[in-house]
Amino acid sequence: MTRIGSTLFIILLAALSLNTTFIDTTPNITFTDTTPPELINFEVTPIAINTSTGSATISVRIEARDNFTGFGAATGTGNGSIDIISPSGQPVGLGSLPITGGTDLEPIFEFELEFPQFSEQGTWEISLVLIDNLFNTSSFNSNDLALLGFPSTIEVTSLEDSTPPLLVNLEVTPLVIDTTTDSATISVRIEALEDLSGFQTGSIMIESPSGQPVGSGSLSKTGGTDLEPILEIELEFPQFSEPGIWDISLTLVDNVFNTLVLETTDLAKLGFPSTLEVASVEDSNPPELINLEVAPLVVNTMDDSSKICVRIEAQDDLSGFQTGSIMIESPSGQPVGSGSLSKTGGSDLEPILEIELEFPQFSEPGIWDISLTLVDNVFNTLVLTSEDLSRLGFPSTVEVTTNPVANPEPCFSSPKPSPTATPAPPTPTPPGATPMPTSTPTPSPAPTASPDPGDLNNDGVPDEDQENVETIEVEDGSLTIETDNETTIMNFASASSLINQSPFPPSDIEFLGILFSFEILNVGIGDSTEARIILENPVDFDVYYKFGSTPNNPAPHWYEFNFNGETGAERLPNGDILLHFVDGKRGDNDLTENGRIVDPGGPAVFRNQEPQDGNSSGGGCSLSDNSNSTQSVFNLLLVFLPVFFLLVVRIAKCRLLSNH
Repeated sequence: MTRIGSTLFIILLAALSLNTTFIDTTPNITFTDTTPPELINFEVTPIAINTSTGSATISVRIEARDNFTGFGAATGTGNGSIDIISPSGQPVGLGSLPITGGTDLEPIFEFELEFPQFSEQGTWEISLVLIDNLFNTSSFNSNDLALLGFPSTIEVTSLEDSTPPLLVNLEVTPLVIDTTTDSATISVRIEALEDLSGFQTGSIMIESPSGQPVGSGSLSKTGGTDLEPILEIELEFPQFSEPGIWDISLTLVDNVFNTLVLETTDLAKLGFPSTLEVASVEDSNPPELINLEVAPLVVNTMDDSSKICVRIEAQDDLSGFQTGSIMIESPSGQPVGSGSLSKTGGSDLEPILEIELEFPQFSEPGIWDISLTLVDNVFNTLVLTSEDLSRLGFPSTVEVTTNPVANPEPCFSSPKPSPTATPAPPTPTPPGATPMPTSTPTPSPAPTASPDPGDLNNDGVPDEDQENVETIEVEDGSLTIETDNETTIMNFASASSLINQSPFPPSDIEFLGILFSFEILNVGIGDSTEARIILENPVDFDVYYKFGSTPNNPAPHWYEFNFNGETGAERLPNGDILLHFVDGKRGDNDLTENGRIVDPGGPAVFRNQEPQDGNSSGGGCSLSDNSNSTQSVFNLLLVFLPVFFLLVVRIAKCRLLSNH
C-alpha cells in the first residue's frame, strides 16, 4: 500500500509540475513604511558647562537608520528635533535636524547648540525626536536615552539670571484710526531694562473685539543696548478692519528666557496705552471658493514619490485674499499639504492659488481626505472639510495606491490638439479569434474630415467649456474622450508605460499605440455610464484589454474587456470606441461603488493565436507557450486520478480480507 501511495503521490506531483501557473496565488503586496527610525548613536560633548562668565557651546552628533523612506525629503518633517530643558522648563534646542553626512537611510546629524551666559543653573534634561519622510516618529525622553546608554542630561553651572525684563516706556500713535477707505498704520516704541543676560525678543498683539490680531511676534532691538534696549515697529491695519476697541498686550523675553507678560489690564494699571480704537466699514464675510482642481486624484508611491497639482480660485467681497492652507490627511492622520497659500495670479478679490504637493515614497495607501482654509485680509476665515468639499462638488479625496497609474501631463497645461480624421482600412481578424462586437443602436455621429479644432466631439459646444470632454496626444495622433453630460473627466493621459510594468501583457496580443487611462467623476453610486473614444486615426482591432483589478482577482492584471451585455468595449461603425461601465463592477479599477470610474486600457490585435474568452474578467494567470497541452494533461489527470485512487483502495482492502 505504501508503494502504491508513493506512486500516486509522484504522479500527482508530476501533473502539477506541468503547469505551475494554473492558479495565480501571488498576493497583492502593499508596500508602505510604518516603521519609525532607529537611533544608532548619540554623542554630546561636553555634558557639563559653565555659563557664569560667558556663553557655552556643546557639540551634538546623531546617527540614525531608517528602513524604507529615509530622511531629507521636502515634506516639512524637518527630520526631527532636539530639546534640552532647564529645571524650570526653559529650552535650548533645534527644531530641524540638519543632515551633514551619511545617506538618506543612514544619516548623520552634526550641529552645535549655544547656552547663553547666565543660563539657569542645574541639570538640564535632553529629549530627542527622529521623523522619517512618512512621519514615522521615534521619541526619546531623558530616561529613554539613559536606558540606551546615551547622554541624557547636561549639567549647567552658572551665575543665574532669574529676573525678567522691565518695561520702562510704551508709546502707540495714533490711538484712533479709520480704515473705511484705506489701510491705517500706527507706530510703536518700546523701552525696556534688563539686569544680566540682556534682551532677546518679544511680541506685541492688538486684538479686535472678536479676537482677530494685528501685531508682531518677533520684536528686535532697533536701538539702545542689550541691557537697555529700544524697540520700534510700525503695524498696518487693513482696510475694512473690524470696528471697535482693540486690546493691546505685550511680551518681553531676555536671553535666558525670563519672560515679562503684560495684558491689557496690566498696561492700563502701569499707565501705558492699553487700547486702540478703530472706525471702519466692516468686512465680515469670509472668502468664497469658486473652483478647486486637484490632479491627479490617484497616485502611486511604491517606486518613487508622487506629486499632485492644486489650483484654487476664490473670491472675496471687500478686504481681499490674504492666505490659507490645504491639508491632505492619510487614513491614520498623517498630513501632506501647505500651511501658507499665496496668490499666484488673479487679483486680491479674485485670487488664483497654484501649488504642487509631494507624497513621499511608500506613503500610506488608502483614501486621503482634503481640507482647505481661506483667510481674507481682515482674518475672516472659510474652513472646508473633506465632507464640505464633496457636498460642493469639488475634489475631496486623493487615493494613494500600489496599482500602476498613468503619469499625468504637467499641471493644468494640456492644450487641446487639432486632429484630422483619416479612417484606416480594416484589419482582418485571425482565424479562431473572438471578433469585437459591432454596435448598431444609436451610433455616435461620424467625425468630419476637418473637425472644428475646438469642438472635437462635434456637438456645437467648445470642448474647453465641457468637463466631460478631453483630448490628449497618443502615438498615432490625438485621442478625444466624451462622457455623459453630468460627469467630469479627470487625469486623462497616455498609459503606454503600463506595458513595461509587471505583470506584463499576454504575449499573444499587440497594442496599437493607443493605451490610455482616465477617471470619470460624478457617476451615480452603483450606476452605469458610457465613454466614447474618438480617434484621430481610427483603427480596426480584435480585442480591448484593460489593466487592473477584477471582482474575482483583486491583484492588478491584464484582462479582456469586450462587451458582455453589461460592461465592456464596443467598436462603433464610424471607428469610435464605446466603453460601457458600471460603478464598482468589472472595468472599474477600484471595484468600489463610489461614484467614480477608474480606467486604464486600450485596443489591441492578436498575434495569430487563440484569444481568451471575450467575456472573461482575466484571472491574473501568465501561461507559457505550451499552456494548452499542459492544461489538457492536467485536466485529464484530475478526471482519472480519483478513479485510480478508489481502485487502489479496493484492491488493498481485498488483499487485507484475504490475509484474514
